[in-house]
Amino acid sequence: MGSSIRSYIDAIINPHTEWRTLRGIEPLCDEAGRLVYSVGNSAVVFKVRYKGRLCKLRCYIRPKHSLRAIYRERFFGAELRIFDYMGKSEWADVVLEDWCDGETLQHHIEHAVGDSAEMLRLAKLFERFALWLLGENWAHGDLKPDNMVITTEGELRLIDFDAIVSPRLEGLACEELGALKYQHPQRGLMQCKAIDDYPIALIATALHAMAADVTLVERYSIQDMILVEPQDAVAGRDVALEEIERLFAHRGDAVHYRMARLLRSQSVALPELGELLSYSIAEPLENDSPLELDCKAGHWGYRTGSQWIVPPLYDEGFEFSEGVAAVRLCDVWHFIDLRGRVCFSCEGCERIKPFRNGRAIKVVAGKRIEIDHSGREL
Repeated sequence: MGSSIRSYIDAIINPHTEWRTLRGIEPLCDEAGRLVYSVGNSAVVFKVRYKGRLCKLRCYIRPKHSLRAIYRERFFGAELRIFDYMGKSEWADVVLEDWCDGETLQHHIEHAVGDSAEMLRLAKLFERFALWLLGENWAHGDLKPDNMVITTEGELRLIDFDAIVSPRLEGLACEELGALKYQHPQRGLMQCKAIDDYPIALIATALHAMAADVTLVERYSIQDMILVEPQDAVAGRDVALEEIERLFAHRGDAVHYRMARLLRSQSVALPELGELLSYSIAEPLENDSPLELDCKAGHWGYRTGSQWIVPPLYDEGFEFSEGVAAVRLCDVWHFIDLRGRVCFSCEGCERIKPFRNGRAIKVVAGKRIEIDHSGREL
């Protein structure tokens, strides 16, 4: 078809445009009188009113055979008559959905740059939503901040389901791959539930990193401020990811250090992701009881009975003594309390010895240095 985006706009604003069934579509404008619409890879999306309710009208630039299976009764095939610049016409497929008031997550991220508290709020909101999404039996397939809207009620909702993977679409060809800059390099035409894993880890990592260090955007911001390039991350050559990992390790943020490490995965599926999201959004558990050092899947944490109080995320750890325990995350040692909170950190040391009689020992460049419970050198 030779029709341009302009052809779709002209058709929508023309009161004499031919519709097969959706007669009475009213295009809406903003306060400045400009038509409200956006352009995606496969559709032009308009804000309209239909039968008294606000709707989103997706007009498809090219035919897609899976649309009816995806959208069901919201799909209207060969519905809107479009004319190209030569005057030749054809009928375009459309999808009509309820309008979702709010701004995209991308919009909120852009306005939160430099505001650590707001970026952290967005990170937690996204992680709670992502944990819900992982529990569903379908995957969105094109997960990115521009395809999520924070409603006026503060809820996060998905939009644009053209790339969805669900049981009812099994056997259909993959027609939409979504934005490659958010996806694992090995995804290709893969149609599986795990295809949302990598973008979830990528977005959560970027949000927490920008909350922890507002200057990262100045040094590493790529398109959409996502910081990390999946292709480079999986190949082990992404310098932004290396700095983000160091940032989390030096802060003692074990959850997001492990999540950032997932971005190096050679596999599309990230089976540890759900557990990490659960750890991230959970409130620290009240605890004054003795904790037992234990190992799970090669990482160390602390539990009482069967309950993990400090998740098993550390590379090394010592038993608690005098109310604190020494744990290593990458190359940084931290002393944590009985709730897993960092009391102080010992950077640049090779070894640690736990507290005895109010003193611990750190070894820096081969030299033994005594420290007190504040981390002060004695």
